[in-house]
Amino acid sequence: MAFMGLLVKIKGGMEVYINTPMLILDEEFQRRATKIFENLYLPSIEDLIVTKLMSLERKDYSDIKEVFKLSKNIDFEYLCRRIEQANLKREFNRIARRIGVRTC
Repeated sequence: MAFMGLLVKIKGGMEVYINTPMLILDEEFQRRATKIFENLYLPSIEDLIVTKLMSLERKDYSDIKEVFKLSKNIDFEYLCRRIEQANLKREFNRIARRIGVRTC
């Protein structure tokens, strides 16, 4: 399986490293991404959460918690669909309960 990695620096100094299998980079992922510069795109917040769940190292858990803390408009219908497609529902729900957000 091929992997792709990207370090994203966000306003306020937060850094998010995305290391993801190429398998989830489908048309929907690409359509919802935000163009940053020429051919550089930032995944939607929901897809960022899914990519973090895929590797789930200690830093990824912290990143997921921070993303939920800072994001007000998470599309839970889309997020839960993507989580189920990636077969990560159990992992997400465990984390969601710990940080006090809605489960899928």
